Amino acid sequence: MSGTLEGIREIVAALDRDGDTAGNIRIACRSQEMVLGTIDSERLGGAKVRLPLENRSLYVGRRDW
Repeated sequence: MSGTLEGIREIVAALDRDGDTAGNIRIACRSQEMVLGTIDSERLGGAKVRLPLENRSLYVGRRDW
């Protein structure tokens, strides 16, 4: 079975049972926020940053990709 088809089945099952998928999106968002917070802190010379981040323009990588 393809990974795409299995992913779609998992999403449908999670919606049917009003639950989460194996890759919980809330956890993924929180961990991404922490990664971007670390990057923003470094950009600011090691300053503390508050979560959720106020600066929503942060990115990882080149803008011209």
